[in-house]
Amino acid sequence: EDRQKHPENYYGLMSGFKCLDKRFTGFLPGKYLVFTGMPNGGKTTVMFNVAMNMATINKHGVVYVTIESEHMRATQRILCIYAGVDENRILRGGSGNEGLSEDIMKTLRQAKEELSNMDNFSWIQVVSGTPATKILEMVERKRSFGPIDVLFIDYLDIVGRDRAYPNRPDLELADVSSVFQSYGKTTNTLVITAQQLKADSVKKLQKAKDT
Repeated sequence: EDRQKHPENYYGLMSGFKCLDKRFTGFLPGKYLVFTGMPNGGKTTVMFNVAMNMATINKHGVVYVTIESEHMRATQRILCIYAGVDENRILRGGSGNEGLSEDIMKTLRQAKEELSNMDNFSWIQVVSGTPATKILEMVERKRSFGPIDVLFIDYLDIVGRDRAYPNRPDLELADVSSVFQSYGKTTNTLVITAQQLKADSVKKLQKAKDT
């Protein structure tokens, strides 16, 4: 009866994407979500946008772990998403209308200041191959400064393996995945990560598309 009268009281953490939020009515704390996609298919872009939406619109505590991206590149992408500025403007440079005009520079400077003062969004930079347990140790140090509602791991395939299964990379990946899943349940944290589709999966999808 209460759900009938007040369904909003049971919604999960909203992504800020209407299509996802309508379909899933938000994502519950303690759950484990994996975005899958082809190489260069926009997994990181989607995750960056969801992270920013959750931190800025819904005011959730967000920690973003970036593994593959270079520090400057990741910072630049987050800044552009928050500012609503096309990143290609920075890549092109210059002071013209298609580049970094004074209005665009003003927007970016303001966004940088606001991001710097956000106490509910932080990110961790680690090198490829860093084990899941080590990553979670760093996350817990962040938790000592404030609550964490959502943890983003970008992305699953390049997290280091704590256990080795000779000739069974699928089991290694499953083991890493289970570590993050268990962490989410234990800490009641929504964990969001991404996985890259393998070559054979991409071929099957492409074949289905062509037919």
